[in-house]
Amino acid sequence: MSNRYLVVYDYGMGGLWAVIRAAHETDIWSKFPELKIVDERPKWMDDTEFARILDESDFELDAVPANSWLGKLSGGRNKPDYASMTVNERLSASGLMTSFGMAARARDRVAMIAILSQLELADQADTIAGTILNNPAKYGY
Repeated sequence: MSNRYLVVYDYGMGGLWAVIRAAHETDIWSKFPELKIVDERPKWMDDTEFARILDESDFELDAVPANSWLGKLSGGRNKPDYASMTVNERLSASGLMTSFGMAARARDRVAMIAILSQLELADQADTIAGTILNNPAKYGY
């Protein structure tokens, strides 16, 4: 069963909005860590604006068109060879260091695991997140 999630990609001077249909939030974070899932529509987003977003940017998570802004966002990632890299090196090489830092400072274990899973660390993600959250100051968070 798919749920609908309102998401935004904040590019610094504004945001791109979409609705993504997925089973769970973590599925979205795993595929698009750049996106923020919004719990409630902002006050400025009236029914007309929300309908426009649904019309233009309503995506099934596993069927995002490559020519859409969301497809271009994910298609622009080049995956480095992580085999001999540390966790910090993987975060840096992937461009996910800031997102991971934000998740760690927010003590958001689910987001941390989703990000680590993108770095070929899925089998270790829970342990790594737990280690950091047990002593965040030691790791700079």
